Amino acid sequence: MSLDVSDVQKAQKVTTRPEDLIAIAERLCQHTGDSGSDENVRNDAFNACAEAILALVQVDVPEQKIQNALVQLKQGDAHWAKALFQEALNNNIAEVKAANRDAAAAARRLGARSFHDNPREALLAYQKSVALDPESVEGWNQVGNLSRRLGQLSDAEEAYGKVKPLGESRNHKETLALAYSNLGTVYRIRGDLAQAETMHLKSLAISEELNLKESMAANYGNLGAVYQIRGDLAQAETMHLKSLAI
Repeated sequence: MSLDVSDVQKAQKVTTRPEDLIAIAERLCQHTGDSGSDENVRNDAFNACAEAILALVQVDVPEQKIQNALVQLKQGDAHWAKALFQEALNNNIAEVKAANRDAAAAARRLGARSFHDNPREALLAYQKSVALDPESVEGWNQVGNLSRRLGQLSDAEEAYGKVKPLGESRNHKETLALAYSNLGTVYRIRGDLAQAETMHLKSLAISEELNLKESMAANYGNLGAVYQIRGDLAQAETMHLKSLAI
């Protein structure tokens, strides 16, 4: 029995019930599997074919690609239909990500407007932005900054910790320097001076490598604060003088 793309499209318009779609798949795949094969093998072949046709009738893909996949399905090969479904799925995911990035940017703009006068409202906006776009360095940094400002150090550490792998995955050293510096500030406020010193030294090393003057000055100043709290006033003075010179 012959079944082509128009049959599938017509069936899709009149039914979305799984049992009806499976019946369509059965008609399409009636010759799937060798009649002499084990029944389990034939069932597996049919299930693969049914899965593919169910996918095809539920996604928006070019008709010619559907037609080509149906030709293969009639021969019992569900590979092309499944590949076509995956293509449509990937396209849909890309569209959703793009829409989410736009919404995240809007949330960041909202957060920026209330950053100084209403940090709690700003934090909610930036938290929404990273939920929509978890790969935004700006979003995570601002979540960290606002959490730190509100005394939520664990949340700040977690947010800054999200920035570090983003910098590593993109091989973006400036992002890494910022993440280390911000983490160092959290550890200093918490009283973990050894960890704070380690983070600021890592940030300073990257800043010097990239000749980022502003970041270098900030890290020297931060190290000066660490040494001052520790009671090493000579070293603190040296760091602050280096920062001042820059």
